[in-house]
Amino acid sequence: MLAKPLEFCRLKLMELTKEQKNEIKKIGDKYNLKLMIIHGSYATGKARPGSDLDVAGLGEKPGKSLWQQQRAGA
Repeated sequence: MLAKPLEFCRLKLMELTKEQKNEIKKIGDKYNLKLMIIHGSYATGKARPGSDLDVAGLGEKPGKSLWQQQRAGA
């Protein structure tokens, strides 16, 4: 069973701003994602000012990637 949709992991290493959390939630809602995983520098505690936020998402059905959907203007 998957975690509650868009439930944020509470790791000490991940210190996301309210704006970042809101943006992640908007993306999850837009694409009906059931699970989102933050990886990269934020997940390892190595983020610096200006670091990007790496997020992987899992939806219900296979299909185009989020990158493909965004490029197509979905």
